[in-house]
Formats: sequence, C-alpha cells, structure tokens
Amino acid sequence: MKTAITLCCGLFALATLTPFSSAKPLPLEAPDPGRGIIGVTVRVNSPARMGSSSADAVYFVRVVEDTDRFGAEGLINSNYVKGHNVYLLNAKPGRYVAVGCAFAMVGSSARATAVFSKAAIQQTEIEVKAGSVSFMGDIDVQSSTKIKDADEAETHYLRLVDPTAANQGALVHAMTLHYAYTATPTSIERSETAATKFWTEAAEKHFKNEPAWASCIASRSAPPVGAATEPPASPK
Repeated sequence: MKTAITLCCGLFALATLTPFSSAKPLPLEAPDPGRGIIGVTVRVNSPARMGSSSADAVYFVRVVEDTDRFGAEGLINSNYVKGHNVYLLNAKPGRYVAVGCAFAMVGSSARATAVFSKAAIQQTEIEVKAGSVSFMGDIDVQSSTKIKDADEAETHYLRLVDPTAANQGALVHAMTLHYAYTATPTSIERSETAATKFWTEAAEKHFKNEPAWASCIASRSAPPVGAATEPPASPK
C-alpha cells in the first residue's frame, strides 16, 4: 500500500509540475506597439527515427546576462500556437533564445518535453525590437533518451521543465504518458523566403479571426517603403 501511495503522489506531482499548455484563451490581449513578436516552428525527430512531431509550445529565455543562455532560472512560455507555428506575442524587446519545447508524440496520446543542447540554444538566438516581428527559424532537432549524457544546459533546463525526469523509469513514463528528451540541432532555416512564408501564413490564416494581430503582423513583416528587397548576398 505504501508503495502504491508513493507512486500515485509522484504521478500527481509530475502532472502538476509539467507545463503542457501554450495557447492563451481567446480573445488575445491587444498588440503592444512597444513590444515585438517571435515566431518559430520546431520539429522533433523521435529517438527511434520513426517520424517527427511539431512542437506546440516553446520555452524561451530573454538574455540579459551572458550566463542566461544556458542557466536562466526563469522561462518564458510561448503564448499562441496555430498549425505548426508557435508564437510569443508582445515579447519585451531584447535578445532571446529557445531552450526547449513540448509536443504530442507522433501516433500516440502521450506527450513529451525536449530540452535543447548548448549548440541548439546558440543557433536560436535572435533580437526582438519594439514594433517588429522576429523569425527564430524553422528548426529541426534530433531527440535522445540519453538524459544522463546531457550537457550543462540540458541538465539545467530539464530541471526547470520536468524536475523528476532524471529519476523516472519506463514504467512511470508509460503510466503518465509523458516523456522527456534532450535534443540536438540537425538544421535551422532562417532565409528571407522562409520568414516571408511564415509571416504570410500567420497574417492570412492563423490570425484571421484576430484582425488587430493580423494587421499588426502584416505591417511589421512588410519591408519599409523604398527598402531593398533583394536576398542578402551569400556569405564568403
């Protein structure tokens, strides 16, 4: 009986500590002209290489000190999701990185969280300016169950998003229908073409019932009048 009670308490703690929800209840708060918008898509490839899942929540960190990238004590959850696109609306100006994500397991009712490696975190860094949109990228990561091999950033952020993950066995994962992974980058696409596609879809589809946001995104993502529209030169 004692074992059963302990297990149930552990499962309850897991359920209450794991952040699953990402979308704000509608209607959304009004756009703040003094803040910006982050947009990102994240695909997580399964450890068994049996397909990928799109994140429906992303965990961000605002970089105030250099140490914040890999060791911040607070996370900022994305606050809107539609389709495969994840957004942080009314983001305070500054530099941001993504440190992890949450997603539904492909072909299953289970959910999972993945924390990003130092390499992945560094590649996600962007700057948010007041009255602007910032495309963090179309990101692919490869997940792993080898939590014991996690780097310092993965270990730190896993403690924040899922503090009991390191001590969970397969039975607990199966009973809670929740899994935890580390994740390393395989690709990140940030081209002008990818950004334009992302924000066009956002304005025309994802915020079609939120005219204030749709108008805001369309105006912020359009190049200024007279600005050059040619793609940037390839790096040497």
